Amino acid sequence: MENLYQDLRYAVRMLLKKPGFTLAAVLTLAIGIGANTTIFSLLNAAFLRPLPGDAPDRLVTLLVRSDDSSLNESFSYPDYADIRDQSKSLSGLAAYGSLDVSLSVEVGAEVLAGEIVTGNYFDVLGVKPVLGRTFLPEEDRVPGQSPVVVLSYDLWRERFGADPGMIGRDIVLNGYPYSVIGVAPRGFNSALLGRSSRFWVPAMMQGQIAPASAGTRRMVGSADLLDVRSTSWLRIVGRLHAEVNLDQARAELEVISPGIAQNSPQMTSDSSLTAVQLGNEPGLREAAVPVL
Repeated sequence: MENLYQDLRYAVRMLLKKPGFTLAAVLTLAIGIGANTTIFSLLNAAFLRPLPGDAPDRLVTLLVRSDDSSLNESFSYPDYADIRDQSKSLSGLAAYGSLDVSLSVEVGAEVLAGEIVTGNYFDVLGVKPVLGRTFLPEEDRVPGQSPVVVLSYDLWRERFGADPGMIGRDIVLNGYPYSVIGVAPRGFNSALLGRSSRFWVPAMMQGQIAPASAGTRRMVGSADLLDVRSTSWLRIVGRLHAEVNLDQARAELEVISPGIAQNSPQMTSDSSLTAVQLGNEPGLREAAVPVL
């Protein structure tokens, strides 16, 4: 301890003799610590923070494994429906696609990143709204009949002043009015880690909200994506039954794969369905699902 005390006294004397060097060293340390803190905060928000839902470790992402062992995470809506109806190892299976739209505001418009999702999306993820509700089963059945929207917590706070009276009001997305039914919890942005979605609309509204997108026109013209097998635009997330583990779910997906492949132009006779824990998709960010 005596040697340590002497070393500290010596270091302080040397620093006081060279105030310019001391100031530069302090500023360098401050900038470095600040930069590291900022980077960690961004990584934590985008990749490390768990979903604010129930048992996130039970959530899986579905993938297609090709005969060359490559993985693909995109599906058409009819493929999703077939897998949903045939899978028994998953207590719920939801699909979601990325969407960029125009939000009409008083002084013009702003572009928002959002998602078009199946009606059970929030239920499968175990995410509860902080205000209002999420989608009802009947809002996931008839195309074009459910112009409703769930806002992200950040959009609700930043654009609408955290006004609880927003429930029941309309906002205009791509020129079409949508009734606000709920607000997602703080910290939830998407099932896709790193995606910052600002709103969610039902998949049944694809025909109304997506045709205004140049990306959709480029892919399929004015066709309704809900009926098109040749266009993959959705990711699929599922929740394992309580008594089912990941290996058992994979085994079941292997069994139903041939039947799915018969109707899916995205799959060959040698490809198969598989699943990984949500957030553990290896190297899939390069295989981007189209943004509508």
